Amino acid sequence: ALLRGKILQLLLTSPGERVNLPEFGTRLRDLVFDPNNDVLAAATEFAVGRALRTFLGDEVHPERVQITSRDSELLVDVVYLRKADLQTERLRVGIPIPR
Repeated sequence: ALLRGKILQLLLTSPGERVNLPEFGTRLRDLVFDPNNDVLAAATEFAVGRALRTFLGDEVHPERVQITSRDSELLVDVVYLRKADLQTERLRVGIPIPR
């Protein structure tokens, strides 16, 4: 549960929110204002994977990151390997898109 909380914190924090770690976070909450296309999805998948490796690389190994848009929600699926016990887990985060 602690590791899942750390991943959620990383995903939902925008870069610049933390004074001492200005690069910490992802742009997920900003994506709701960007156009929905394959290029944006691929760039976001790369950025999320990189953030996981950079800030939580001692604890997890991201195996797959997938970004999809469904109705009024942006879905982020992360499949990762917990390094402590070599168990694979999946985390899905839904970010509401304002209309």
